[in-house]
Amino acid sequence: MASTLDACVAACGAAADAACATSCFTSAGYEVAPQPFLDTTPSLVLASCLIMLSALFSGLTLGLMSLDPVGLEIIAEGGAPEDREYAKAIIPVRKNGNLLLCTLLLGNTAVNSMISILLSSVTNGAIGLVTSTLGIVVFGEITPQALCSRHGLYIGAKTIWIMKMFIALLFVVAYPISLILDRILGVDIGTFHTSDELKHLVRVHVENPEGATESGLNHQDATMLTGVLEYKSLTVSDVMTTLDKVYMIDISTKLSFPVLMEIYKSGFTRIPVYEGTRSNIVGILFTKDLILIDPDDEIELSALLAFHGGAHGGFLRYISDTTTLDKVFIEFKNARMHLLCAHDEHGPPRKDGLNAVVTGIITLEDVLEALLKDEIVDETDNLVDVNEPSSIVERRVGHRGADPTKFLSVFEHKMVEDLKLGENEVSAIQAFLSSNVPEFATLGKYPKVLRKLIETAKVEEHDETSSSDSDNSTAGTPGVHRAREYEEDLLFKPGKPSDHFALVLQGQVRVFAGSEDFESELGPWSYIGQSALTKEPYVPDFRAYSCSSTRVLLINRTDYKAALASAAVKAMGAGAKRRLREEVKPSADTED
Repeated sequence: MASTLDACVAACGAAADAACATSCFTSAGYEVAPQPFLDTTPSLVLASCLIMLSALFSGLTLGLMSLDPVGLEIIAEGGAPEDREYAKAIIPVRKNGNLLLCTLLLGNTAVNSMISILLSSVTNGAIGLVTSTLGIVVFGEITPQALCSRHGLYIGAKTIWIMKMFIALLFVVAYPISLILDRILGVDIGTFHTSDELKHLVRVHVENPEGATESGLNHQDATMLTGVLEYKSLTVSDVMTTLDKVYMIDISTKLSFPVLMEIYKSGFTRIPVYEGTRSNIVGILFTKDLILIDPDDEIELSALLAFHGGAHGGFLRYISDTTTLDKVFIEFKNARMHLLCAHDEHGPPRKDGLNAVVTGIITLEDVLEALLKDEIVDETDNLVDVNEPSSIVERRVGHRGADPTKFLSVFEHKMVEDLKLGENEVSAIQAFLSSNVPEFATLGKYPKVLRKLIETAKVEEHDETSSSDSDNSTAGTPGVHRAREYEEDLLFKPGKPSDHFALVLQGQVRVFAGSEDFESELGPWSYIGQSALTKEPYVPDFRAYSCSSTRVLLINRTDYKAALASAAVKAMGAGAKRRLREEVKPSADTED
């Protein structure tokens, strides 16, 4: 048997046929190890190149597929200059997501298989298994994926030409598979977020310190962005000014100087006008239309409103209080208006006034405040309604600078005539004080002095909308944003020196006195604080304030003392004249 094998090998050796020699050994029953198709060194070099290629496929599978098409478009339009170029280079390949995925996985699988075959041919089984596994896992999977997860945009852009080449090479196999995936899973359009998800995304960018640094967003930006996302869920009723708090004017009002002053001080540029009841709104008054109005003419408001189409003119439009703010915003733009009247679910009121269920007004400023989630306070706002969903909260806002409405005080002298007392009223007050108030008994002997004192005294009026009689009082009419403070209704305050005497001419004054806060009311022709005329300083131990529509005459201590001095001079002059007459009369009798 050995001689036969030797003869076979010798014959094959003479022919230099390696395959023949292998056949001889196989025929003799020997097992011959397969010969590698490359030598050891070339095999290791090729395996290293294949591992690098495997690393590229593996890394790009994570790097490119993690780049969302929508995110790439965002980067291409709004990213850093370099990132824009990278994104633009990747977008054409990434938009065919399933084709790219099939190419990467097919290439990675093929390369890994070739690596295993090469390493197993130059080593024995166990060593080849361990070597190929470690090489593929460490250098072909872990390392490249770690790099591409952080720098996928950069690496993907720099190696995109390689991917285009492999897409062309594997197109025949990868394209049909990608079509099947498109049919089953759908085309990869990217990741889109709901409004709630976007709000949370904005919060993450702000609340996370690293995210805030990277994005450049602050809490104010987050508030505005979330306001834009939330305002569509709000309705007119959530932000409108309810009808009971709207500053309104009756159509029959005469535009006298006090009325014009009140309108200017209100700070509103558009004021609803009603007829009969507040829910019957018949037009909108534009404050700019009052510039050329002469208050001495006392033009009736209805005449001015007639130039805008009269009742239910073109500037009056209604909208349901259940309408969402996005639709209201569109309505403001289309109608080119800044104020709309809100009605309930029964529809807008008819022209005949029936079924007039007006719930309030909404302005363009209200919608913008809902978008910004903050109050817009202009130069003349003193008291602002902060309309939150299902509630109305009022808060005081201080001026950043000088109050721009203070200049109106230079015109207040024009209203003095309206506050002066009539001739008959002065005579009645004169008679009452000289007869009923001891402090005026002396002045009662000098009617001209007392009359002049009364005519020059201050007359203070408090209308019924200014009273803060209870904690539940509201601004009333007129007025949103303009409720007067309790202090402004006070006539006397305990512990605070006072120098005036008060006579109630109309209405009521409520007085609280004593440690038990005993309450009493003073009606017309009642007086209080007479000790302030003679006692200096006079410090009341009670408080008094107007609790309804009142008219009070206030006489100052200084003016009172000046009147007493004038009366004393007149008394001295009368005495001198009397003595002169007495001296002259006897001499005349003698001559007779």
